[in-house]
Amino acid sequence: MKKLSENGLLRHVGNGAYLLTDEGEAYLDEEYDAEEGVYLDTGDTSSNGAPDEGTNDV
Repeated sequence: MKKLSENGLLRHVGNGAYLLTDEGEAYLDEEYDAEEGVYLDTGDTSSNGAPDEGTNDV
């Protein structure tokens, strides 16, 4: 939680409660570089984490 907080990836909402920012969620999904403040290009555009198969037009 310290790294998330130090990099602005948490938002304090009161009473000791915090929410993850969009960047925080991406960081946990290994899609965001918190140190550089940029999203990573993983080359994966599918929603299930598997590489795209592409089309097979023959």
